[in-house]
Amino acid sequence: MSEYTDQQDEQLEEIVARLWSEDLETAAQAFEDHDRLVDGTCDPPSLVVADSNDAVRILRRMSGLRQALDALSAPFTEEIRRLQERQEEVTRTYRQMLNWLDAASKEPLRTFALANLPDGRKSLPLPYGTLKLRQAPAKLDVTDPEAFCEWARAQGYGDELIRTKEEPNKRALASWFKGAEGEVPEGTVFVPEHTDFSVELRRE
Repeated sequence: MSEYTDQQDEQLEEIVARLWSEDLETAAQAFEDHDRLVDGTCDPPSLVVADSNDAVRILRRMSGLRQALDALSAPFTEEIRRLQERQEEVTRTYRQMLNWLDAASKEPLRTFALANLPDGRKSLPLPYGTLKLRQAPAKLDVTDPEAFCEWARAQGYGDELIRTKEEPNKRALASWFKGAEGEVPEGTVFVPEHTDFSVELRRE
């Protein structure tokens, strides 16, 4: 974050003052007019909390902003839901059309490619795409992972054919650390004991 000039300090002080003295929309406009606050390229100045009145004033404005956000979310959420449903509907139709064309044309296009490929070539460039032939080796496709894993374990191939994802057990690590006498394993960082602070706004 960059440092403030005296002029920027005055502008920010004016914005902070308007946060309390004006209605929410006007205060929001004042905030929005200061580009460097909106785009996050500078930190806001610290607010003075000298007594409970200052604390209540901050919480009142934060609560008002939270209520305004909640009020905005309902219509936007509904519009997003409607657009997502339309997107899913159109996407499903287009994907079905594409899949149908792919299935219906694959063999005719393959036959055409075989008849028109120059000697020694395995691809035929055309406008909008390239027809390609590739020799694929025989293989096994897993269609039922659960049944396959059960078979592999029964046949003694579990370690060889079943892949197990390894990841830290954070709950067990927390218990282990209590008796580890300060040892910090590779791949971890020590976070000292501290008091977390947060603000919970009352919903009205």
